[in-house]
Amino acid sequence: MHPSEWSCLVGDGRTSRTFSTKMPKGWVLIVMIIFTMYGGLITPRQSALVAGSKDAVHAVRKPRRSRRSGPQVENFAGFEPVTEVPLSNYGWIDVESTMGVLLEAGLGPEVAYWKRREVKCDDIAHTVKDLHTIFLDSVRVVLIYNQTWHFLDPVPHQNNSNIFRSGNVSDGARGTPGESPRERTSRFEWPLLAPSPPDTCSSPCQTQLNLVHQAIASRLAGWRSKEPPKTLRPPRYSLPDMVLIINAADNMQRFGAGSRAPVLSLMKWWRIPWTASSQQGARAGTSAKVSIEGSIRLRKRLSNDNGSSRATDADSSSPSVSLGRVDGELLRPLDLPTNTVRLKANTTGAAATGTESSTSAATSPMATDIPLESASADPLWDMVRRFVTARPLDLPPGVEVAPSHREWRRKRKQGRSDAAAAGTGAGEDNDYGEDEKYFENRSAARRRDYDMDLLLPTMAYAPRSLSYFPWELKKDIAYFRGIAFCPLYPDLHPICPRALLANVTAAGWFQNDLDVRLVRRFKGRLGSKGQYRQIVSLKGAKFTAPRDHARYRYLLNMDGLAGSTRMGALMATDSVILKSRSPFIEYYSRLQVPGAHYLEFWKDPEDPLDVLRLLEEARAVTTGDWEGLRAATQANQAIAARYLAMEPKLIYARAVLLAYHSLVPDMATCIQDLVQHLERSGHPLPEPGLPG
Repeated sequence: MHPSEWSCLVGDGRTSRTFSTKMPKGWVLIVMIIFTMYGGLITPRQSALVAGSKDAVHAVRKPRRSRRSGPQVENFAGFEPVTEVPLSNYGWIDVESTMGVLLEAGLGPEVAYWKRREVKCDDIAHTVKDLHTIFLDSVRVVLIYNQTWHFLDPVPHQNNSNIFRSGNVSDGARGTPGESPRERTSRFEWPLLAPSPPDTCSSPCQTQLNLVHQAIASRLAGWRSKEPPKTLRPPRYSLPDMVLIINAADNMQRFGAGSRAPVLSLMKWWRIPWTASSQQGARAGTSAKVSIEGSIRLRKRLSNDNGSSRATDADSSSPSVSLGRVDGELLRPLDLPTNTVRLKANTTGAAATGTESSTSAATSPMATDIPLESASADPLWDMVRRFVTARPLDLPPGVEVAPSHREWRRKRKQGRSDAAAAGTGAGEDNDYGEDEKYFENRSAARRRDYDMDLLLPTMAYAPRSLSYFPWELKKDIAYFRGIAFCPLYPDLHPICPRALLANVTAAGWFQNDLDVRLVRRFKGRLGSKGQYRQIVSLKGAKFTAPRDHARYRYLLNMDGLAGSTRMGALMATDSVILKSRSPFIEYYSRLQVPGAHYLEFWKDPEDPLDVLRLLEEARAVTTGDWEGLRAATQANQAIAARYLAMEPKLIYARAVLLAYHSLVPDMATCIQDLVQHLERSGHPLPEPGLPG
């Protein structure tokens, strides 16, 4: 690359950062010193987990928080207003009846996997023991008992010495000398745990974890405070007693990899194609490969005087993407909720006809409906039980079931018996050594292309409305507003995609194609290797309200520290989504087909600006296939309306917890043993509230 070109890419915008000459006040300095002292108190093990792989983008600094002044939200007063259809007043029974489609897409392979593993209480205790002290900010042990949510925290060692000396408790396999298994406080070797106060998230508590806790625990508290309904009217949010591990971290550490029991997470690693069409969509747009230097020169040759990179006459080949189509056929959106159809008709004046009101097929081959028995006292739980029981044991290609610990012990015992009968001695059972190593070492599990966590919905954000804006009035540009979070997992490029494209915008390149800005000031490196280690400085831009994203034709969704949860907000608009390819999925992701519901970039290992090529292809598709464009946006909005609003999230979260409970046949024995263990170790559960 010519030095002047690289200067434009990474150098422009340095002068945009301003520094205040006013010295901070004394109390501010004290707070900064305390934060610095305590902010660095992290164990080496936790530090290694947070850092992830050595190939991650470690060199990129976290964006600095700055004191904001003046208006911080983009003001579109005087422009054509965005039409909004509220996502509210859902019918509780109606939402429960739609969960069958999401159960298969969100939990189908995982239920089959854990049914094959035959999860028992000792597997849960082993997983709790393995994870109960790791990354307490986001990974916690949860006990739901008598409709009360308890966090179980590890007991500090300095408080354990007297208990251990008295011989009243054993921490896992530890026990006093001469102690027999029956004298221990638990049958399943639970670690030392102490419950936090009911319905509170004890510190440290990450925001995502706290929001999930508040959303579910508050409804359990409502169940305790009211007489259980005698009819099928809400609220109906009771949960059976259970113990689980919840992981609200970004999960680039993949805490659930290789665990003996399911971990409940907000996102997880999944690189296994879930439809045949997704493989076709994944290959879209990868025909040409050029380096970043060649990419920039090519864009400049294709650009006009204003910096546009529209397709030229030389680019006459048909686009390789299939927006809104699977194997040439249009996507058929799921039904919108009944109240949303009515509100849309009242708001837009459009009749509720076509695919939005008729019985429609699912958007993915994984989506299959399950009838709801409304005559039941708890139809959702009955639906989940039938789903877990009837779900076939077949798995997607590429997913293998690791042998369970009991199976390994059974094989080893049988091998010893056979060896003794044959007179060859006990040394012949070394064939099982690799299996034993697998259960002790998670590195092998992290090399897989998938994790088997059960996915809960994030409660940090839920769309409140569907947003509509006339296509001819939308700005023909790829748009992004967000924070410069950078990947902390092994990515295709050692580059921060948000910072890279924001710096391209700051340099004034491709002004008719990209509008990528960061809402906080950023000073740091674009990446961790080579020329990307050069430090750039970018000033912060104003926030853009979710509804106003509909003013742009193409919306960018790029990974942050791990996967990005903004996808759900973008799906509520009628714009085309351009998504960076990511190894992470959320609970609804397998309802979508990459290349049909959204278009992918960040696929070419030699071209970090392949989003510009994808934008050219997207423009050609939206110009030549209006029906495909409409099908894609309607399909995304239908998923957002049915499953991404807050009330459907709450109902699906309950369905996931019920499915988890159904996968563990001896959960009742497990809870009884854990509660007795807490009492004998001197940390009994607080008295739960009773229904009024």
